[in-house]
Amino acid sequence: MSASVEAKTVRDGDVGVTFQVTIMEPDPDNVGELRVKDVSAATTIRIYFQSPIPTSLGTQRTAVFTNTGSDGKIEYVGTVSNPETGSVGRWTLEGEAILTSGTFRSTKDWYDVEEVIAVP
Repeated sequence: MSASVEAKTVRDGDVGVTFQVTIMEPDPDNVGELRVKDVSAATTIRIYFQSPIPTSLGTQRTAVFTNTGSDGKIEYVGTVSNPETGSVGRWTLEGEAILTSGTFRSTKDWYDVEEVIAVP
């Protein structure tokens, strides 16, 4: 898998969730296969989020390298002011890295946001 969330299920309003993706490129030695792309020289790295609400526009967040970028891994940690855990349902995420040689992406992945149990 080349996109992941710490847990496939998070709670509505969770803060500090790490969303990590691995940027891939076509493998010239294996037609139809992908391999990890070294994105350490990327000028822009970001992760796109699509809400489960069909009429909602997606959001993009500036990402950081998980390590050095040579392993293709980038991540974003959700904050209180961002909506990545604010709508209940199945979300989709996808990473993007822009280099001088082109634009590269991760595969799409998903995670579920569940309701918090209401306490009187």
